This record gives sequence, structure tokens and C-alpha cells, in this order.
Amino acid sequence: MSHYFLTPRAPLHVGEFIGIEREAALEYIPSDTLFSAFVAAWAQQGVDITKRIAACQTAPPCLRLSSAFPRAQSVLFYPMPLGLKLNLGNTALDPKQFKRIRWVSQRIFEQLCQYKPLAHEFTPDHLIHHGSVWLSQAELQGLQNKIARRDDGQLRLWTYDPQEMIVPRVTIDRASQAPNLFHSGRVTFSEGCGLWFASQTPANMPQADEWVKNALALLADSGLGGLRSTGHGAFSLEHTPQNLPITKYDYGITLSRFAPRTADEITSSLLAEHSAYRLVTVGGWCQDDAGKPWRRKRLRMLAEGACLKTGALGQIVDVGPDTVMTRPVYRYGLVLQVGVDPKAVYA
Repeated sequence: MSHYFLTPRAPLHVGEFIGIEREAALEYIPSDTLFSAFVAAWAQQGVDITKRIAACQTAPPCLRLSSAFPRAQSVLFYPMPLGLKLNLGNTALDPKQFKRIRWVSQRIFEQLCQYKPLAHEFTPDHLIHHGSVWLSQAELQGLQNKIARRDDGQLRLWTYDPQEMIVPRVTIDRASQAPNLFHSGRVTFSEGCGLWFASQTPANMPQADEWVKNALALLADSGLGGLRSTGHGAFSLEHTPQNLPITKYDYGITLSRFAPRTADEITSSLLAEHSAYRLVTVGGWCQDDAGKPWRRKRLRMLAEGACLKTGALGQIVDVGPDTVMTRPVYRYGLVLQVGVDPKAVYA
């Protein structure tokens, strides 16, 4: 298991459609977007993509990726798990407050997955970014003097305010020379903050780690996400061997987007009792060999943070438009899970 820490050297743009000619930005990079960047980098390096994708589709897969989640110094954030029982004792539970939580620190995440008491960790002081980020007391204290603060005195790990992140841009029509105004979003991380992701490879395929490192070496300068031609997405890289808190249990929390491979996987994971998940529909654009843009097929996937039975594989889906492309267009949907103590599921 390897962890990769990305420290952005420029704003990051991973688009999220919010209206006609308006696009916000995510503060993380989904696993399918990250893998697409790897495929593009491998193609530039002369790799046989068809052969490599086939290797990734084996059982077990030679390369499982998490999404690239936010990070503040050494504090790693995870998606708020869905469907787990909360051990809060007599603490008053405000459902609306929990619905706003998007990210939890590693300590909180592990306590949630292990069904440990959290009453002393759930206070308004431990929720930052307008209640969307939950940290433990120790982690919060450790970041107090290291991270910039907002005008309201709260820690600012990344800029995620509509007034700051929706940037007006203009294009010129090649035929009419008429201007076309549109708005796109971007995220700027505070100093010492950035992203992290994990990759898991089987013991008999250690070269898969080199595949990731080779892609990242190219992408560090060319950038991740959109608007790379205007300098967005560049980053510095740090790699460390480190294990996720993975334990062999019947249920697990997904750290990647997930596209079930077979009807049996849908039955055994999505339709299993106690499963909890959120669906996302992912689209986008691709180019044919002549450079003409085409819409990719839209694919419905499970978002990160789902609570599902373990054992599913997922798949890499060809989402290229029919009859147009002479090559596949890949969407990564292999699943990476962290085990959950049964008490957190059945309590």
C-alpha cells in the first residue's frame, strides 16, 4: 500500500456542473478522474494502454486507487461514511448538522468505523468550513498555528467560497470572432494543505507502483484537472509506504467511485441489508483521433463513502461514443474499501 501526498503549486480545477455556462469546482479529485489522468500520461510515455487496462481488470486488480482527498499538514481527510451507527452517548443529535459534514479527519474516520465513543469529539468547535469538516480535538489543536484563518476566525484549509472560486472567463468564436462569457470554478489550498490518495497493489505486481510514480512524475508539471493551459493543477509530490486502516470485515466504506461489474455484484453489495450509498452520474468529453470533441457516455456510479459488503471488484468501463471512436475511452470504477467493525453497522 502506498500513500501519495500532492501539494498544489497552483489552483485546482475539477469541474462540477451547477448551471448553464456555470461550473464550480470540487475540492478533491475523484478516482475516475485521477485514473484518466494516469492513462493520458501513460499514453504520452508510449505505454500499451490496452494491455495495461487488461492487467487492471484482473481479479484481484493489479491497481486499486482511492480518490485524492483533502489534506492539512499530516491530517488526512476521508469522506463522511454513510449508514454507520454513531456512538455519541447522550449527545443531542442534530440530523441537519450531520448532513452538512462532507469530510472527517482520519482519527474521526477510524473511530466511526470502529464504533468508538465520539461524544467528546462532537462539538461545534470541532466543525470547520461551515460545518462540512469534522476534526478531533488533538488534530484541531495541532493545526491551530499552522493554517491560515478566515475573516470569521475559522481555519481555512482551502478556498471554497462561491464569491472567490467562480471565475469569469471568455472564449472567442473562431468563425464569428464573437466573445462568449462563461464561469468556471477553482480551489486554492492554504499553505501546508493539499491532497492525498492511496494505491493498493498485490504482492505479485510491485511494478504497478512504478506505473503510478511514472504518471505522477509527468503530471506534476503538466497538471491535474482542467484549465491546465492557464497553469492550473501543477503540484509537488511526496510518496510514502503507508497502510490504510483496512481490516477484514463483512462491510466496508468505499474510498473510490464504484461501478459494479456484474448483476451479482449489484445484488451482493448494493442490495445487501445495511448498505448505504449515494449515486453520482458522471459525463464529460473526449476527442477522436482527428481532435474533434465528443460527449462521453454518461455513467451512474456510487460515490465515495458508501457502506457496502466487501468483496466487490468493480470495473473499468468504456464510455466512448458509439460508432465514432476507434479506440476505447476509459472510466475507472474499481472499488477500494476500508473495513468497518460490525458494531458500527448492526448496533
